[in-house]
Amino acid sequence: MPYYDRATEKTYYDTLYGPLTNVRVSHNAAPSIVNATATRMPFATETTDTLGEWNTTTYRFTAASAGWYLFQGNIQITHFTATAGDLYSALYLNGAQVFQHSFPVAVNSTFKLPIHWIMYMAATDYAEIYGYVTNGTSNTMGSATEAAHNLQITRLR
Repeated sequence: MPYYDRATEKTYYDTLYGPLTNVRVSHNAAPSIVNATATRMPFATETTDTLGEWNTTTYRFTAASAGWYLFQGNIQITHFTATAGDLYSALYLNGAQVFQHSFPVAVNSTFKLPIHWIMYMAATDYAEIYGYVTNGTSNTMGSATEAAHNLQITRLR
């Protein structure tokens, strides 16, 4: 049976592709989104950040090395208080929107909108997650829990 050495395998991977990115962040407060205004999601609580790529002040991820990155998580809206409308999540790269998910949400409902994108980033590129609503009023984005609002970023290669 061959000998398996995880440390050697990790060193080999790091030599080929660079160190692995593993970031997990969540909200530490229930944010509000003003109607028809793109609002950066305040993922201010870090659970994991292996390479120090997440900024808890600007809510921005800056890639330490070039590669393909997987962004996954969710944002939750507690309810639309007045009328139904749409909830959007968007991924911005270097200040420009590159991906968007949207879903219609009924009055007084709770909905969790998934974040799930794969994107190529050059070293020092930055990414941000935004929320957006279209129902004529400001909305509370669910509870202040990691289950309600979270984001995980992993460099794939």
